[in-house]
Amino acid sequence: MSENESFICDECRILTVQDLSRYGYLKYGVPISGAMDAFSMIAANLLVANSPNSACLEITLIGPELKALADTQIPLLA
Repeated sequence: MSENESFICDECRILTVQDLSRYGYLKYGVPISGAMDAFSMIAANLLVANSPNSACLEITLIGPELKALADTQIPLLA
């Protein structure tokens, strides 16, 4: 199963996939962006032994309903 097939998501109102940011691409029109709370993102990745810059789901307001299709570790930070 590929990483793209790991979850089924319903009611994803405000959910984005974020990493720490994309520096050096402003000249191409790509904003730096990145997670709203970089500290929490890094902590979440370290809790499940991922690289600190691994992509994370960033959820605001109304959370989604997620169903894991494989064994999964999910750290929740606020």
